[in-house]
Amino acid sequence: MIKKITIMLLSIILCAFSVSVVLKCAIGVGAWDAFSQTASGILKMKVGTFSMFMNISCVVGQIIIKKQFKVALAMQIVLSVCLGILINFFYYQILANMQFNSYLSTILVFLLANASCAFAVGTVTAQNIISFPLEGLCMTIAVKTGKPFGKIRQQADIITMIFVVVLVLVFDGQMTIREGTVIGMLIFGPLLDIYMRHIKPWMIKKQVFED
Repeated sequence: MIKKITIMLLSIILCAFSVSVVLKCAIGVGAWDAFSQTASGILKMKVGTFSMFMNISCVVGQIIIKKQFKVALAMQIVLSVCLGILINFFYYQILANMQFNSYLSTILVFLLANASCAFAVGTVTAQNIISFPLEGLCMTIAVKTGKPFGKIRQQADIITMIFVVVLVLVFDGQMTIREGTVIGMLIFGPLLDIYMRHIKPWMIKKQVFED
């Protein structure tokens, strides 16, 4: 269990760092992060702090639907707070002066950050200790409605992208949906699939963690 928790914490740190790098690339982020980045700019709030509140709202949503509060949900709240604090730390301090010399270098770093984020998310998911709040809410809705999880998760992205457009048009917010958003949607899922199909069995075989 100590090994699992250690790996999970390292994965969360890697996830937060990867998200911060993607944000710094400024060529577009995933729908959920795009909404956090645009809304936080309008509210003059740090992006990690707004993301923290968004993730906690997903936990609250699960509690309302399930009508019960379990340890797993408390762990999601802890995860939300940790991610928010870490994103703020990396984005505003460690990567504060991060710049790119060319568009090509930006794309390369963006791709690498997405790959490391998929690895981190896959590692946390594979250990089956805790789920990310948004995925947890989508799964809860899927179970409640009987609809496929993938469809619910896709609808969540569509809704948040619509919110971003509304914020941009109504409040003159920053447009954070760009080519990087499309690239991320195309490569993140397959990268996660590669991890779950190939890297996870190898890590179990090497006793990095148990299934």
